[in-house]
Amino acid sequence: MRLLSLHLFTPFRGLPADFHVEFRPPTAPNYEQLEPVCFVGLNGSGKSNVLQVLGEIFACLEARNLMQRDYGFRRWAGDDVFWNTVAFELSYTLDTLTWGLAQSENDKLPAYDHVEADYPVIKIQKRPDEPVRWDVLYKSIPFFNQLGFGPQIPGNDYPPLPRHIVGYSSGMNELISNAFIRSEVQCAEQFFLRRDTFDTDLDIPFDGPDVSEYFPYDLEDESSDSELASTTTSRNRLLYLDYESNKLITLANFLVRDDKRLGLLYDLARIENVRSFSVTINYPYYPSYADEIPPELIELPGGLNQTINRLTYCATTWTGDPPEDKDRKQLRLDFWVNDATKDAFNHHFKTAENLLNELYGLRLLNVLDYSEELRQRIKTSSADENLSVLLPRPEPQKAAFHVGNLKLVKSGTNGQLIPYRNLSDGEHQLLHVFGALMLMDQPGTLFLFDEPETHFNPDWRSRFVKLLNDIVQDPEPDADGQIRKRQQEVLLTSHSPFIVSDCKPENVFVFERNSDGTVAYRKPDFNTFGASINQITLKVFGKRETISEMAMSQLKGLERQVRAGEKTPDEARNLTDELGDSVEKMLFLKFVDQFDSSNQ
Repeated sequence: MRLLSLHLFTPFRGLPADFHVEFRPPTAPNYEQLEPVCFVGLNGSGKSNVLQVLGEIFACLEARNLMQRDYGFRRWAGDDVFWNTVAFELSYTLDTLTWGLAQSENDKLPAYDHVEADYPVIKIQKRPDEPVRWDVLYKSIPFFNQLGFGPQIPGNDYPPLPRHIVGYSSGMNELISNAFIRSEVQCAEQFFLRRDTFDTDLDIPFDGPDVSEYFPYDLEDESSDSELASTTTSRNRLLYLDYESNKLITLANFLVRDDKRLGLLYDLARIENVRSFSVTINYPYYPSYADEIPPELIELPGGLNQTINRLTYCATTWTGDPPEDKDRKQLRLDFWVNDATKDAFNHHFKTAENLLNELYGLRLLNVLDYSEELRQRIKTSSADENLSVLLPRPEPQKAAFHVGNLKLVKSGTNGQLIPYRNLSDGEHQLLHVFGALMLMDQPGTLFLFDEPETHFNPDWRSRFVKLLNDIVQDPEPDADGQIRKRQQEVLLTSHSPFIVSDCKPENVFVFERNSDGTVAYRKPDFNTFGASINQITLKVFGKRETISEMAMSQLKGLERQVRAGEKTPDEARNLTDELGDSVEKMLFLKFVDQFDSSNQ
């Protein structure tokens, strides 16, 4: 897929009304490499606001998809502050496979051969005080539809969306995570909670969630798992990469083998393998409001119980209550990972993506630790409220789902096991970003990365875009010999000149904040691809010097002293010996020589 354009009719944080950005030219994508859209600018320039508003838009659209399928979601439409205050127009393209999946879910979409060119363009528009409209471009006339949320709207009447939306932020800008946190709460309530706990005003019978929609493959039919992993969407399209989700990604990558791409992680971080970990499940109960009434166990969807059974089959040891125990309270699974363990995971889960999806389903149990008041606050929060600081942090052994005791094998440690928490910030970031790319390289995936290279050393930063392409599976020729086009989209923010140097100028946006606080951007006026770090630092970040401020101030001070006669040229030359070689030092010594000659 490819983002094409975004227009805001109303302001969003620092983005003003009528903010408009053209991500890509309005032509069919023709990229043989993964070429990220790169937002750069000084701190506070507002470049992350675009990532946040995109996350909010797709989270709301996904919630409305769920509402169309499930009446229990309809109540949320009136509570969504973002949806009720923002107006926008968003255009993007979908690849062939994602479009085919959308057609299988929505029989009102036009046949593929009726769509303009090779890639259908989806245009979604929400005007102030109007319902959402969306259309797919026909060869002859637009296919037009209008989203409504009353009972008269068919259950499959919703726009085609990207297959996955993956978010990440390396710093304290956790506002990007808001949309993903809200989406998790909505999904968890649908999967686990009885409707009468939050839909008492709806006179709609409830016969339980449709588990087959969350687990899109037949858990009893092992022969179909690997095939469906590449052709189906997971129940929740949105995934935010935080510390806990990264543990799941690391397990999925190392337990279900892809030795070719794992070698790339080994080359950088020298991580060879996962050696051990544990999984603890504290089965959730509805709260008891009277001492004489025992708490009632929340019945898990059948698919999650099968996930627990599969994990039990792969475990080295386990203690506690199995899923079939009606009075179950806790189950702990311990894993000592060897070849037999990996064989078991490959047999029961088939693909790394399947394993991640099922672990993610269990992770949603942790939302049940949130109070009903907190869940409601999350669902009705504004764009400026940092939801991540509101989330409870239960003790690991008391969390509904917890992965602990994760230890890794690294080369050069004399066989010593390294606890996952002891990895450096850069190693964590490497597993976050590139581990997610390994698992979610399917067509139709949108990655929203906020400063994904912050903790990388200069060598890793200089290789970032190359690694994006190495991690995502290499394109192979089609039957007719044509190279397949990259079918993922990466939108990232960065302060790194190395990343800008690997981006073509049409994909680089330099953000600036105006005097009135609004955000604007400009395109670079030079070819960024392959440009030197010095040129990018000067023309993009406005930094003329190539050395640090303290060293530069020392040179400027010496120049003032020489001009004032407080230091002789020879004294100035001697004092520069403590400075390393640089262009600035060379220019200063040239000044000293000229000053000395003119005064002789």
